[in-house]
Amino acid sequence: CNNYWRRKQGRQFNLLNLTLSKTNNFLFQFCISNKYINLRIKSRIYK
Repeated sequence: CNNYWRRKQGRQFNLLNLTLSKTNNFLFQFCISNKYINLRIKSRIYK
C-alpha cells in the first residue's frame, strides 16, 4: 500500500492534488483500515 501511495503522490501535480485530495484521503483511510482488519484477522487466527 505504501509503495503505491508514494508513487501516486510523486506523479501528481498541485491541481490534481487539489481535485483528488478527497478521493485520495478516502483511499488512504481505506488502505489503513484494510491493514488494521488484516492485523485483527491474523491475531484471531494465531490465538
